[in-house]
Amino acid sequence: VSSQVSAQLCLSQVETLLSCCHSNGPLTCLPPVSGSNFSQLCAEALLKVLELMSRLRQQVKDMETSFYRMLQDQRTVTPLSLALTSHHRERVQTGLALLLEATPLPDFPALL
Repeated sequence: VSSQVSAQLCLSQVETLLSCCHSNGPLTCLPPVSGSNFSQLCAEALLKVLELMSRLRQQVKDMETSFYRMLQDQRTVTPLSLALTSHHRERVQTGLALLLEATPLPDFPALL
């Protein structure tokens, strides 16, 4: 996987997902879903990409820098909150793992 994935690809995916999580407009590429379900879907996809970035940060050039920069983005607060309050154990564990990575960062919005 590390030979096929770049930091830039992950960053563009995260940016796209963050803009989906925070926009109310419908996307033309997806079937209509309720706003709550759509936010949950975007948050879950975002967590998966961040988890992948975390796992590949030592193997892929610039991945570590990109990963930490995305964790410091205030827009990640909502998806992390959704993960931490989820009824699904895997989502909670992923959210906690990402939170553990992010908390020591100087610009992590921990108070939000």
